[in-house]
Amino acid sequence: MNGPAGPDMPGLEQAVRRAFESVHDRAFRGDPAANPRLRVEVVAAALAEDTPAVVLLTPWTCNGLAFPPDGTFPLELEIGGKPRPARSIVLPELGRFWSVNLIPDVSRLDTQHRAVALASSWAEPWADAVGHARRQTA
Repeated sequence: MNGPAGPDMPGLEQAVRRAFESVHDRAFRGDPAANPRLRVEVVAAALAEDTPAVVLLTPWTCNGLAFPPDGTFPLELEIGGKPRPARSIVLPELGRFWSVNLIPDVSRLDTQHRAVALASSWAEPWADAVGHARRQTA
């Protein structure tokens, strides 16, 4: 996902959406844990220092995803004044990335529009936390 000028953010957004639509189709379609009113959507994507930071809404959760180019990332970040664990994940379509749960329960969100608005409120705090984490590892 990196080109000569840095990460291809639109390409990454599309790859994330496709990968998680596939996860949804394989694991969550029809699952009572998934909110049938929601669909997979990349809500925000930004470059935080050298690391693409994505806010991803799915029918089962909302996560912040980080794609550090060197793979280095802390096991915990403080976001919104609360420590949150980061998990290393590998999906064939995306390679290795880090995931932090931002909104654990999306089951009561009644529309995609409202879910996106709530998820969007995490875009800046997520990018700030990723940028801070990357500065600490530099």
